[in-house]
Order: sequence, then structure tokens, then C-alpha cells
Amino acid sequence: MASSKGILIETSLVLAALLEGPLGEEVRSYLRGIKEKGGHISEPLLAEIHNLDEPRREWVARLLKDLPFPILRMNLDAINLAQRYVYNKIFEGPLRDLGLHAALASVKAWEELVTLDERLITAREGIERINQVANYPTPAFSLPLSIRWTGDEELDRVRALSWRVTGEKKGEEVVRIIQDMAASFLKEKRLALEKVGKVELF
Repeated sequence: MASSKGILIETSLVLAALLEGPLGEEVRSYLRGIKEKGGHISEPLLAEIHNLDEPRREWVARLLKDLPFPILRMNLDAINLAQRYVYNKIFEGPLRDLGLHAALASVKAWEELVTLDERLITAREGIERINQVANYPTPAFSLPLSIRWTGDEELDRVRALSWRVTGEKKGEEVVRIIQDMAASFLKEKRLALEKVGKVELF
């Protein structure tokens, strides 16, 4: 399957860009660079941001006004693949949505997934194994900066809550929930960003 030659951004990079001082500036400079190289955010990223507390939601909105990344749409194949990661113990259930970033990049045949979360890098071998069985390519996973990401407790709580709420739901319903949360964030923050990919109707 041919690559779309795009770069998909995982949520940790966006949150790190909110840091003050040299670390935050390094991330923001990096994001400015990949904006010109085909960088995209995704509906799962926006859904995660939507569920964070203020003021970080507003700070992300300001960042995206300065750097209006196109949005890669969510789809059913991605959530099904992320569920397979959990079933095969590549990720624990509460981290399904971390794996969802890799799943979306895989099913869309994107070239690269950039992250600061080493858990994605550690899981790459398992992700690649599941992707091969499912006939999807695996993107390159990049830790592009020297910054040591120590994790984000609030983001992990958001992901765990998402798993508790949607873990037993049908994939179509999970896709709708993620798309609705992403759309709510865009509407609330008055962000007009290009969306890439077709809308799936269930």
C-alpha cells in the first residue's frame, strides 16, 4: 500500500508545545517546521484535548490558530485496529486511545507518526506484527526531539475514562463519539481547520 507521505502528530507533542521556556519553544519550532512538510493532527487528538481542563484547552486552541494543521478524520478501520492492539495485549485497555494514533496512521498508510511518548516506540514491534496480519503498513515512529517526555497524568486519565465509557461500545459508535468531541472543540474555540478524509456514515 502506498504511503500518503504525511506526518501525523500525536497528542504529547501538542501538549509539550504549551510548556514555558526553552523546552516549549523547541517543540513549537519543530511543529512550525513540520507544518510545512505535511504535518497533520487528527480527530482523536482533538477529542483528547476537548476533555482536558482549562486553561490548556484554550492554550491548544491558540496554538492551532497560529499553526492551523489540517485534521485527519477518524474512521472505523482505525478503531477496529486499535481494539486489536488491546486484544493482543500491545496496549492495556486504558491506553487504547494512545494506540489509536498509531492505528489511524497505519490504516491511512501515512509515512510517519511523531510523538514524545516512548510507550508508542516500545510498542512498535507489537503494532507492526498486528498490522502485518491485518494487511496494513506500519509508519515510522519518531521521537523527534531531545526533550524527555515524563508523561501527562491528565491525558492518561482522559484516555482511561474514554476506555471505561466506550470499551464495550460498537466501533461505529466510538467513531461517532470521537468525531463529535473533536467537532465540539473546534466549534467552541472557533477553529476553522481543513479536514482530510471522507466522512463515514453509519
